[in-house]
Amino acid sequence: MKYKITPINIYISILITLILTTTSTFAQEKKRDFEIPEGVIARLGNGQINDMQYTQDGTRLAVASSMGIWLYDTINFKEIYLLKKHKGNVYFMAFSPNGKTLASADGGGTTHFWDTDTGEHIRELKIFRRTIKIFYSANGDKLGILGTEGSVRLWDPITGTEMQVFDKIENFGSRGFFSFDINPNNFMIATGGRRGVVSVLDPFTGRTEHTYEGHEGTVRTVVFSPDDKLIAAGDNQNIRIWDTESGEQKLHIDNIDGVRNLTFSPDGSLFACNKANGNILLFDTATGKIRKELVGHSESVIRIAFSSDLRTVASAAKDGSVRIWEVVSGEQKHIFEGHFGNFSCIDISPDGKTVLSPTRDKKVFLWDVTSAKVEKTFLKDDLFPYSEIDFNPSGTIIAGASYGNFLSVYDRKTGELLKTMKGHEDYVISVTFSPDGTTIASGSSDKTVRLWNTNTWEEKMVLDGHEAQVTSVAFSPDGTMFASASLDTTVRLWDANTGAEISVIDGHAPNFSKVTFSPDGTTIASVDSTRTIYLWDTGTAEQKKVIKSDEYGVHSIAFSPDGNMLATGNESGVVQLFDVGSGESLRKFPGHQRMVTDIEFTPNGDKLVSRCEEGILYVWDVAGASVPQ
Repeated sequence: MKYKITPINIYISILITLILTTTSTFAQEKKRDFEIPEGVIARLGNGQINDMQYTQDGTRLAVASSMGIWLYDTINFKEIYLLKKHKGNVYFMAFSPNGKTLASADGGGTTHFWDTDTGEHIRELKIFRRTIKIFYSANGDKLGILGTEGSVRLWDPITGTEMQVFDKIENFGSRGFFSFDINPNNFMIATGGRRGVVSVLDPFTGRTEHTYEGHEGTVRTVVFSPDDKLIAAGDNQNIRIWDTESGEQKLHIDNIDGVRNLTFSPDGSLFACNKANGNILLFDTATGKIRKELVGHSESVIRIAFSSDLRTVASAAKDGSVRIWEVVSGEQKHIFEGHFGNFSCIDISPDGKTVLSPTRDKKVFLWDVTSAKVEKTFLKDDLFPYSEIDFNPSGTIIAGASYGNFLSVYDRKTGELLKTMKGHEDYVISVTFSPDGTTIASGSSDKTVRLWNTNTWEEKMVLDGHEAQVTSVAFSPDGTMFASASLDTTVRLWDANTGAEISVIDGHAPNFSKVTFSPDGTTIASVDSTRTIYLWDTGTAEQKKVIKSDEYGVHSIAFSPDGNMLATGNESGVVQLFDVGSGESLRKFPGHQRMVTDIEFTPNGDKLVSRCEEGILYVWDVAGASVPQ
């Protein structure tokens, strides 16, 4: 039958073409912006939140995290883009007044510019100075950068050229400021001090123009109103608002537990703050009366932002959520979850079902590998980051090596601290359980390896021999010996029962080193943050093979459970697999943006988990990687 051209057929054809084109474009955009790297089964965490802001029209919300900038649609509540260019955490953001451009800054002195409509990168600006705030001038013709030294630098956001520098404020960082804000209209800097004084500094002259007193404790948050007519500040219990022209105190609100993140609405009619329990209070600026209390966050709030139409207010908190609230009703409209990150190390449970990942602060996460959901969290008893963490062989106990020069041991089920083991005289860098679970080995910056009895939690012996910090320790599969790697360029083998030194393997670079045993115990693999992977005979300490990685800076290494593959994590963010017998590269998994510092196979060998300095975890499918590609 011949196809007949009719108006209806033409219409249908055009409609189908439009649908297919739209679908294809949408799919390409989704692939470009939210592409999970090839080979990844799951991403654990979306990065720790550092900043959050609405666009000028309130239709989009930007969330700066440790892995990049998430741009959310606040109308349909969907992710639009993930912007990734920064080499470090994104700490500060500013939208241009028309909302078309987003500027973002990291801690290393680099600012990037983005087109918020397309998500395209516009340009990079390197200032090589530490930044503590970025902002656009009121008319958008200048980008201002406030540095830690108190200077204000103005840049042309179109050309990226520096226009003006104001650096008259001397000893800015040594004045005891705890909080600050900058006025985008006249560039005045407001600071909150530890003695309860709010000061307004002029970066043009370096002079203190105004002071506002009344707070008795540290001023933890300070902010200008959008029209510059008011300045608000809060200590731990009180909020005070002053008229910037007369200096008169307009409001005093007390008995607020843990005032943080004072934020004015765009028209100045409302202001918000959060309490210590994570609840958010909305106030009427004219009367100081509480309009609404927003209840939902389970941890402290990081940022609060109003939409331009005052219909919604957004909040981001350490519980990993960004929440959108209706201003009038106080009801929660939507929640973006999963903003966890800044993990310091990883381990996988013996049954392969759980990934353990502490953050650099107090929280420890346990992730379900299959669902990629948080299975459980518990809080550490101290603020020191863990450099390494390990399950015992039964998966019931967790040991953490702390930068606070001690080891902490927790009950995996309850999160209860079982014991703090002290003895090292400097940072504890590495920790591991023996295969039978009766001993813990730890390596430290104090150049020693220490063995601990897990029945009594007492120190069994101290092993001296290394001449620099011990960066890695590992038991042999049968538990009769263990190895230690050090910045002194050696790997040393020790008798696990007597503590006697068996042999010394030399020849590494004086870099951070890792060491691990093969599953059959006949081979030791070591890396020293160069391209080289060393394989050593356990019995003779002789070199068996040298494998050269394609990528520089091999920082982490792991044997597959069958011993046939080696996985490495590299400085460039690439995970690479090698055939142990031939030394050939089997496969590369690019995807991380920064150095891969931790890597580990699941017990059945079909998955690999990696941690990167960008603060997220990837679970890789390595089941089909045994054939060279």
